[in-house]
Amino acid sequence: MTAYLRALGRLGAATLWWQLALLLLVNAFEGVGVLMLVPLLAVAGVFEPTGVLDGLSAQVIRLFGAAGLSPTLPVVLLMFVGLVCARQGLVRLQTTTAHALGERFVFALRQRLYLAVTAARWLFLTRTRSSEILQVLTADTGRLGGRTQQLVQTVSAGVMLAVYGLMMLWISPVTTGLVAVIGGVVLFGLRHTIRRASQSGQQVTGLGKQFYAAVVEHLAGMRVSKSFGAETRSVEHFVDTIRQVRGVATAYQVDRADTRFWFAAGSAVILSGVFYVAVDVLATPGPELLVLVLVFARMMPRVSGLVQGYQQALHMVPAFDSYTQLLTRCTAEAEAATESPGPPLSFTTELRFARVSFQYRDGAANAVLRDVSFRIVANQTTAIVGPSGAGKSTVADLLMGLLTPDSGTIQIDGQELTDENIRSWRRNIGYVPQDTFLFHDTVRANLSWVRPDVSDVAIWEALEMAAAGEFVRTLPHGLDTEVGERGVQLSGGERQRLALARALVVSPKLLILDEATSHLDVENERRIQAALDALHGRLTVVVIAHRLSTVRQADQIVVLDNGAVAEVGSWEALNRHQGRFAQLVHAHPSDSDG
Repeated sequence: MTAYLRALGRLGAATLWWQLALLLLVNAFEGVGVLMLVPLLAVAGVFEPTGVLDGLSAQVIRLFGAAGLSPTLPVVLLMFVGLVCARQGLVRLQTTTAHALGERFVFALRQRLYLAVTAARWLFLTRTRSSEILQVLTADTGRLGGRTQQLVQTVSAGVMLAVYGLMMLWISPVTTGLVAVIGGVVLFGLRHTIRRASQSGQQVTGLGKQFYAAVVEHLAGMRVSKSFGAETRSVEHFVDTIRQVRGVATAYQVDRADTRFWFAAGSAVILSGVFYVAVDVLATPGPELLVLVLVFARMMPRVSGLVQGYQQALHMVPAFDSYTQLLTRCTAEAEAATESPGPPLSFTTELRFARVSFQYRDGAANAVLRDVSFRIVANQTTAIVGPSGAGKSTVADLLMGLLTPDSGTIQIDGQELTDENIRSWRRNIGYVPQDTFLFHDTVRANLSWVRPDVSDVAIWEALEMAAAGEFVRTLPHGLDTEVGERGVQLSGGERQRLALARALVVSPKLLILDEATSHLDVENERRIQAALDALHGRLTVVVIAHRLSTVRQADQIVVLDNGAVAEVGSWEALNRHQGRFAQLVHAHPSDSDG
């Protein structure tokens, strides 16, 4: 709770002070309105004031005289209405500013976390479930926003409770003491019910992660689920998760309802006790008794609001803990940040892997790459081939600086790739992954996403280089055609060619294709291959390939096997050598037909 309040204070200390000032004004107007109602009616001649109210009535008469007003009933009632309207105006202002504070808080939390996520190292992100990030960014921060507004209302209830307590103490100290004692007993009896809100909040946060994981994974796997006829099992898993969420939410609401019930029952006991003591024991005059009952009636909802606000705060704390834990983890795994990435690194001669080793998890029995060394000559095509699990895609991630070698170095024109220049290096790179990702947007938006200032002329040039211009012209709205979620309204070959065009639109010095044609049919593969052949000599191309037919024209082929470089050479040289590459060719002759 303390960390949450500090975070809220850092966001808008001035706003919080303004909120406090408004709360004091609102409560002051309400207190004055309640306290002045009976003496105003007495001044208007409705009844005679007695006891402590007599002096107050005298003060009211003097105020009327100073203002040149006659204390008639219409004037008195108009004054009371004015007090109420003024208070409600302040309440409206306080409510809108409290809502704005809550929304600003959520905005700041989400922005800060999302920046931390995007700045985190790729290796960390591969170990973190996307559903966990989604849940914290949406559900947990949403809970914090709602509770922030309720926190302000709770503070308001506390301030007003203090005001009413002082008013009751001034009118009747004995009665006030009785209220405090009985109220304390009621709250003591509810302490366990109230504290269960923290446990409920932890359960909601934990189940929320399961819920988001179920949604994300089942939607992503819907195609597989349908292909196996396993929709029923997906539904059963989802329903089981939301049933648990419902159970925890229901239990929390039952606890809140129990708190309200017993508090209402306790309030009735307190009111009865107050009334009995005031009438039979203290013989409190009618006007004072009226004020006591009126103050008590206004006071008890504030006590209830204070208790429920505390209960809700306990329920909210686990959501903030979940947020801070994820933020801390992301921050600890942040890539080195620079104010400006500067111009792209020079890449005119060669890129070199120098005895690079890497493993995904510390203490792993076998490293993914072991002592890997090879060179990539600028403006040539280099292919990285090998059996599944040889480390090909890891090489691609190391080339892009998504992963950092455990040992060894990666050098660009003799300059070592480090955390400090990684962002500058990435400005040289165009990347086409195996699983093509497209936004649910237009063709133009998907290509300009990597280069916002790109012109339509440059877009069409990239499309032509990627052998995609012809099919884009046939789309219903050309560049303004929406491609659907993940490009579902396009064929696999069309999606892949758009991904290649997106990589080319940044005018890269290094183009990396990571198994980019592995899922394509022969015709679409040939179209992509023809586009790559046209680019030969114009930029450096690295092809990560399992299907050997895509690398026949490469200037150099690097063969990986079991995380190490088995051999390096051209297609003809490697075939003559009759080493590991020749074994791969003979094992998969259909993949090497060209």
